[in-house]
Amino acid sequence: MQLINILRKEKINYDKNSIKYCNFDKIILFGKYNKLQCFVKIFVNKKTFKFFYNEIDGYLFFKKKRIFKLPKIYKFIDKKNYKIIIFEKIVKKKKKFKLFKKISFDKLKSKEKKFSELDFLNCNQFLKLNLNNYCKNCKDYKILLKPSHGDFSHYNVLKGYKNDYLIDFEYFSKNRSFFHDDLNWYISLIINFIYNKNFSNINLISFFMYFVLNLIMLFLFFKKFHQISLKQINVYILIFILEKIKISYQDIYINKTNRFNKFKVKLYLRLINIFLKKI
Repeated sequence: MQLINILRKEKINYDKNSIKYCNFDKIILFGKYNKLQCFVKIFVNKKTFKFFYNEIDGYLFFKKKRIFKLPKIYKFIDKKNYKIIIFEKIVKKKKKFKLFKKISFDKLKSKEKKFSELDFLNCNQFLKLNLNNYCKNCKDYKILLKPSHGDFSHYNVLKGYKNDYLIDFEYFSKNRSFFHDDLNWYISLIINFIYNKNFSNINLISFFMYFVLNLIMLFLFFKKFHQISLKQINVYILIFILEKIKISYQDIYINKTNRFNKFKVKLYLRLINIFLKKI
């Protein structure tokens, strides 16, 4: 009932079949706004309001950079009890796998920070991981940080008729490890397939070849961009996993029943244990 009242008040028309996602904290739907086809995000819980402001900051940042085409925003609605973003609806072509190298954010400006100075390492969830010995060994490593989309994956790049559109800036940050988005592009689709066990719907040979190619491109990107050593690559991968754990814990805090986020946390924690033994 609350959702119906909000949408009526803001003159957004929709039907029940148009709701794409709903967890009582955030609702995503397709509808009409001023007779325009639109894509709507509604945040109705204070825990999710951070996503609303991230979405605005990320959208405005990437709009200036012009790396991707972005959908038009018809309106931001910032009320005390709810927040709404109304985008244009993108008409999609059939999805195709894209190679990693075509969409890297390597042109974004970066800055340096020592490994020991990374803020998120002081969070409670990381204090339990016994990273002290490892942190001592690489505390003086200079880590490159840059603005990050945060959830850069195939699901958030829409293939339109004329352009590729970048969407979903809820996890935007101005300071993440340099390779976060590049690694996320490679690994996110694998995690989704593992969780959904969706292998029956894809051509396994083409899927395998695609990720082999992406893995090669990813390694070449590491080596070419800064001529960094294998040890430094390991540090960046470790930081990426820690960043993903932080994001997943944040999602669990907002929506405690989200099994996918719990699955990701368990997976990342296993990766950390394996990773620390090998490096």
